[in-house]
Amino acid sequence: MHQLILASQSARRRHILKEQGYEFSVHPLELSEILKKNLTPIEQIRDLALQKAKAAVAELNSLKGQDILVLAADTVVLFEGQILGKPKNFQDAVQMLSQMSGKEHEVITAFCLWDLGRDCFVLEHDISKVCFRPLQKQEIIEYVESGEPMDKAGAYGIQGQGGKLVDRYEGSFQNIVGLPIEKLKEVLDKNGWSIRKKS
Repeated sequence: MHQLILASQSARRRHILKEQGYEFSVHPLELSEILKKNLTPIEQIRDLALQKAKAAVAELNSLKGQDILVLAADTVVLFEGQILGKPKNFQDAVQMLSQMSGKEHEVITAFCLWDLGRDCFVLEHDISKVCFRPLQKQEIIEYVESGEPMDKAGAYGIQGQGGKLVDRYEGSFQNIVGLPIEKLKEVLDKNGWSIRKKS
């Protein structure tokens, strides 16, 4: 049995893991997210998840050799070839949502699972497609005023009020929220990793 450490401050990732009954502790990470220019968008996101995992593993150095899995993840919205992260300010959030109105975008979450016992890692990602219905300027402003978009990639949360902006989606819902739990379980099974669950 492995102990799980989530290297993330995301309340949404904590919620998804709790929903599945996993026992885990949280190791919050302060890391400036710098995208490497010479990579494709998917490579950039995978690289960010790996950077986060490496930083967490370095901080948890004293636990090396133990049956511990460190989980780090990063979620972005990809719209017309451009990566949309968290909005910088109110205006930025309004602009992002206005651009995506009536159009399709992709949500990509990359995650890295690092086994401190064997000192090896697996890096994976999942892609979901989301299409917004045509949005009115006023509803965009009211949604941004609610404050919900400000800490979310692409300036919306599908699991909250932002779900009202969505016409349809394809793929994993949890991936859009911030952690593709189905893909995570696949990786755990494939590598023979089992995580303690609440009894």
